[in-house]
Amino acid sequence: MATSEFDLKYLADSLEKCKQEDGTVSMDDYLDAYDQISKFLQLLGSIFTFVVSDVNEKIQILRDYRMGPDADQYVTIDKMMGHEIQHQLTKKNKPSGSRTLLRLHRAFEFVMDFIREMRFANDDARMSELTKTCYDRTLAKFHPWLVRQGVYLAAYTLPRISQFNVKMKSKEDANSHMDRVLLFSKPVYDTVQDLYITNQLDNLP
Repeated sequence: MATSEFDLKYLADSLEKCKQEDGTVSMDDYLDAYDQISKFLQLLGSIFTFVVSDVNEKIQILRDYRMGPDADQYVTIDKMMGHEIQHQLTKKNKPSGSRTLLRLHRAFEFVMDFIREMRFANDDARMSELTKTCYDRTLAKFHPWLVRQGVYLAAYTLPRISQFNVKMKSKEDANSHMDRVLLFSKPVYDTVQDLYITNQLDNLP
């Protein structure tokens, strides 16, 4: 059961359930996983409040689609894309599910890369350096210069790994759950990425 605090096990469990037997990705499980990603970002400090706010706004947009009149078209990510392409919803001013999810999908790559770096870093490693390394590999290419500088500046406020691990509770349990997160996140990311490329939606404005 999810709590108000970041739950690494729940994140791993949600990611494990995301990929369905037929190869599709469950929207509900993806959003449950993202609820935990949002809580993880909160642990990074108040300087990331604006990021968390944006993530939560996008999660809510997608949950609204799941509760709306076309809810059955948003059960899986591939079904959502097919529905929105057919009805040209990605070309309207209202934020479409596909456009909204694309922003989360890009950030998903950053967070998973960050967790991977954390998993194998020494306790005295600087999280600021890990953040900049992961950001440069993932999200930086989507952001203008001013945003990139803001991220680099915010990174300097982060603690060392040893200080952050206190917030993650038991280090041994954290490592075990991080291994599961990394195991189950890759097929989810790869499937969603393939859907965006196949449907030519990977460059939505």
